[in-house]
Amino acid sequence: AAAAAPAVTLAAAASARAGCGGTGFWASLAQSASVPSGASAAGHGAGPSAAALNSAFGHQPGHYHYKRTNPKIFVFGGPARDSTPKRRVTVELANVSAQSFSCVHSLKDAKQRIETGAGTDELAPLVARCVSDMVRREQEYHKTHVCFYHSYSFAAIIYEVQAAVARGLYDLPMDFAPLPRLLKKPFDGRPTMDMLMEDFKRMPSQDHNAEFRAVAISVSCSMFGFGSEAPPLSCFRMGYSCTDLSFRGALEDVLKECGLERRLMDSVVDKVVEVSNKYGLMGNYGKKSGRRPGVFMPAARSSGHMLQIFVRKDVVDHIAYRSHPMGVPVKEPGLISEFLSGEGRGRARRMGDPSGPCNGQARVFMHPAIFTDPSASRIYHYCALDEYMNPDPSHPGSRGAYVQELHAALAPILGSAESLRRAYCGVEALRVDAATRP
Repeated sequence: AAAAAPAVTLAAAASARAGCGGTGFWASLAQSASVPSGASAAGHGAGPSAAALNSAFGHQPGHYHYKRTNPKIFVFGGPARDSTPKRRVTVELANVSAQSFSCVHSLKDAKQRIETGAGTDELAPLVARCVSDMVRREQEYHKTHVCFYHSYSFAAIIYEVQAAVARGLYDLPMDFAPLPRLLKKPFDGRPTMDMLMEDFKRMPSQDHNAEFRAVAISVSCSMFGFGSEAPPLSCFRMGYSCTDLSFRGALEDVLKECGLERRLMDSVVDKVVEVSNKYGLMGNYGKKSGRRPGVFMPAARSSGHMLQIFVRKDVVDHIAYRSHPMGVPVKEPGLISEFLSGEGRGRARRMGDPSGPCNGQARVFMHPAIFTDPSASRIYHYCALDEYMNPDPSHPGSRGAYVQELHAALAPILGSAESLRRAYCGVEALRVDAATRP
């Protein structure tokens, strides 16, 4: 039986808005397949300094802050000490198996980690509610799926644009989650994860290689683990991002493949970024005049996004592998499904084993055919922007409202049957004169 939803009670603050509500497609899935409803199925050089980021965010006592972990990666640090009134939160979790529980000593330990990780500022209730909901969903899917966590920030605009195009091409619901990979062409040369892993040996920049990034993402295997490069509890508020690429360039590449004319590129990208900044998505991706790769301007103090990705256990071994930092494969024998489920060879997945495999990280081969198919995977989106979590398009600042404005900004791609046909051929890597959109 599905676990009871965890309750979040507040000692000094109002209850946060519930996670990511949703209707339509995901609600119908919940009814037909007994899955939880409410899904939101979501620069070159060294980059800026941590001090510059903190300054750009108007760092104040009580807010979280950036710290640099290496010259090209930012991970959000812990809360700053302050003398402002504390907002304590408490959570309740069901004593039901969950993948993430392998990284805690007890159910009490799990609750304490959530309460501590949520912080004591005005966002603490929201963080506690989101993390509790993620644990609850782990418990619901535990018998049939493996769970991964993907933290991001600067890539949010690209993920939302790819989801918007996918909705237009494949009739997906308005509340479909941000989509990390959309284009099929990068997968044509490496149609399987095994081929990617073989080619990985010849990639000097490892998982920072552009060809690797085009088909795979980095994920954590537990909400409570700290053995990955982006621990979910640490990264939830502000996310995680590399700065060794041009995000504007990456966005332009996607739009070009979707058939956007060169003469419209700058105006469409600028409009997309303007709309995205309005809703708190981080980064302006540079402007046409004087833009530089990697230039960005944070739009909010809490711009972290997280995807909770569920993959069926009989599918996951074909599209994911356990890894060390930089995507280097773990050489221990055994399938990732066995390690994360506590089956077969390797260390068992059990509570009280914080050094177990769920504490680590993995790489996921993000073929869009898999991640737009609810029979193989499910994606839930969470973020630290309270208003954005609302799927209702009539609610100011909500993701529902953003999706509508983004669709309008992408009218040169989504606004006519002919432009949709061009986009379909580009996304599917087909010749424009040899295919028609179904």
